[in-house]
Amino acid sequence: MTGPPGVGKTYSINLAVSLFQSECTPGRQATVKVVPVKGSDVIYNSTETDKPIKTLLTNLFKPSNDHDVTLVFIDEADALLSHSILVTDLMGNLLDKLSTTSTPIFLVMATNHVDHIPKALRRPGRIDEEVFIAPPGVEGRVHILKRILGTTTLDEEGLFVLAQKCVGFVAADLALLVKKADREGGGTVTLQTLNSALATTPPSALRESMLSKPTGVGWESVGGNAGGAKGELQRAVEWPILKRDEFKKFNLKPPRGILLYGPPGCAKTTLAKACANAANVAFMTLTPADVYAAPYVGDAEAVIRRAFKTARVGRPCVLFFDEIDSIVGGGDDNNEGGGMGMGGRGDGKSAEARVMSTFLNEMDGVDIAGDDGVLVLGATNRPNVLDAALLRAGRFDKLIYVGPPDFEGRKVVFKIHGSGIIGLAEDPELLGKLAAMTEGFTGAEIEGVCRTVTMELLFEEIEGTEEEGKTIYERFKDVVSAVNPITEDAEATREYEVFRKMRRG
Repeated sequence: MTGPPGVGKTYSINLAVSLFQSECTPGRQATVKVVPVKGSDVIYNSTETDKPIKTLLTNLFKPSNDHDVTLVFIDEADALLSHSILVTDLMGNLLDKLSTTSTPIFLVMATNHVDHIPKALRRPGRIDEEVFIAPPGVEGRVHILKRILGTTTLDEEGLFVLAQKCVGFVAADLALLVKKADREGGGTVTLQTLNSALATTPPSALRESMLSKPTGVGWESVGGNAGGAKGELQRAVEWPILKRDEFKKFNLKPPRGILLYGPPGCAKTTLAKACANAANVAFMTLTPADVYAAPYVGDAEAVIRRAFKTARVGRPCVLFFDEIDSIVGGGDDNNEGGGMGMGGRGDGKSAEARVMSTFLNEMDGVDIAGDDGVLVLGATNRPNVLDAALLRAGRFDKLIYVGPPDFEGRKVVFKIHGSGIIGLAEDPELLGKLAAMTEGFTGAEIEGVCRTVTMELLFEEIEGTEEEGKTIYERFKDVVSAVNPITEDAEATREYEVFRKMRRG
């Protein structure tokens, strides 16, 4: 059994034993001998040799004539089984003999680090099954909260809203949350004390990981509708969570992956963070630098696997791959790769092929987004170089073009990034003029224009060289005239249009 700490692995074992004893044998109660062992304690109490461990393991698997079944439960199994080759070999031999014992012996192990369990043991005939216990979804968290609170008069809808905020929480986290709320309320737990305690109770899944809960980035951070992308993302990401009953009614499944494509500087990353924040789900970003930073061959694939594993633990989660074309490579023959001195790339193109294979395998295994799933978001400025295998149904199901902001969007961008210029945000006429003169500009280009004008005003104030009679509009006009917007590149713009028509994005 694998899963994050506090998710309920030990509880599940105890519950299974209880159910077995009461229901397994009709007419009489079955007797189960439970032998609990903690791997870390065994290692701590052992001597310099493995002899005490060998004796302990051998005794664990001795049949009991006084019970119908013997259940050996090894918690923190990774600490024990990865201790030495001798321990691994001994456990393998003991597992091979389980089928010949006089009374049934079952071995159940629990670990937070399944990758540390030797592969020699993780095969049929030894460890036959691996069960991953994921953190509960929203409805699961509501159920756990009710069990912890017992008889409660708390509002059902209020509990549901609270559970939505508890992204990545496991049962142990929820128990701690209630304990804090009880202490804060002087022995009385209310929705107010629960919400107050939530601010100081980080979930286990987000501790010491690349997962985060986006803060300070909402839909208001995106100027306009980003060429319609904002509305499409809201429907694809928020609706499956906030309108889940309607989705169930129409038997509609949300997308597993969404690709955001378009010119650089059009707020693709901001859109990804905003949708995760609005849907109140965990968020994780991977860039090419994250994937190819390690020095050894195979490390890049390990980063991809670890990212998907972390996202599953923290679900519901948005897993965002920025510049995905540089992470998985493309299908074009001109992309030679390699020679970049980036660890993990190996010979470049072959490394990207391995990363692509790993990415596809992991993506095919993710749960569909929604209440309890993982949504994979990708962003690229070069959609035409992506391998067709990425774009088939069941992977990146939805392709969303993120273009430069429209007229109203540009006004919002000027208002956001020109907030340091006195009077700009409160002057709708000036905002309209600035938006009109920057048609085709990306959000990043408008942000750069605002920064330049603001810096000019700052320098003039500090140095006392302010130009008399020069209006804010004239300052912006001078700066804008020196900018060549990326959309003036007709060839680049045409490529996006061709891709949109081909993919009907």
